[in-house]
Amino acid sequence: KAHIAKCLKLMTLMYKRWLKQGWMTPIGAVDEISFLVNVMLATASTFLHFFESGERVAPARKNIELGKRYVARLLVHYTQGQMRNDFDEFLRLPSS
Repeated sequence: KAHIAKCLKLMTLMYKRWLKQGWMTPIGAVDEISFLVNVMLATASTFLHFFESGERVAPARKNIELGKRYVARLLVHYTQGQMRNDFDEFLRLPSS
């Protein structure tokens, strides 16, 4: 639980940093931020084995690439400026 709480705090801090740098649009509703954070954690856990123990086998490269695409697709709608351009370009690339 403590690890998840730290991850939630880190995601919130990163959002605030990206917002300050003009990379993301403001998300006014706390419920929307909570939704994004929870879906990001679920995606990271499922595709990237983010919360798996050290004894587990590393995730397959295909799963890593798929996880990155899912995270980008989730966040692209909230990005702006150069970050939006970078996300759009990444999402246009053919998936492996």
